[in-house]
Amino acid sequence: MDPNAPVTQAGLAGWAGPGAGLDLMTALSWPIATMQPGEARDSYSSGAGVMIACAATALESVKVNALGCLVTTGGVTGSGVNGLMLAGLGGNPLGVTGSMTSAFGSTGYAIGNLTAPVEVEQGQTCYLCLLAHFSGSDPGIAGRAGPALPVTGVWNVRPALIFTGVSALQQFDPAAGSAFPGCYFLFGQN
Repeated sequence: MDPNAPVTQAGLAGWAGPGAGLDLMTALSWPIATMQPGEARDSYSSGAGVMIACAATALESVKVNALGCLVTTGGVTGSGVNGLMLAGLGGNPLGVTGSMTSAFGSTGYAIGNLTAPVEVEQGQTCYLCLLAHFSGSDPGIAGRAGPALPVTGVWNVRPALIFTGVSALQQFDPAAGSAFPGCYFLFGQN
């Protein structure tokens, strides 16, 4: 499977059964993701100035070059910072995409290049973060009810957090976030 080709439903055909989601993530060059493909059965409206941070553990050691999500409903009238960030467990930014206003304004996979590649190690847990700021309709982001994938071997990690009144993708304090009752489908791509 070509990781640079658009992901389509037909392209996902045949990727089913136990463990197939992890095989698919490897085939798509998604070494870190908040959930397996196909588990994102819900859609969450991302409000203006709301940042969601979901914990995820890297499946392999690799350089992450891009971050992405699945937009279920395009946002209307971008009015601030729209993008994705990879952050350490302390909320320190490791990598940030450029503007994703256009990508969040249409449906489908929204993938943005990081300003610089980020090396992640197998088993490393990070936060994948999404910030959207639209003055019209907010974008819908695929996800699911319930927490992010289990964070293996890491204690005291809050798996999904919500922050309001956020104007930029920057350092944040995980202790200041509120628990988010679901999880966005966010992923890193090499």
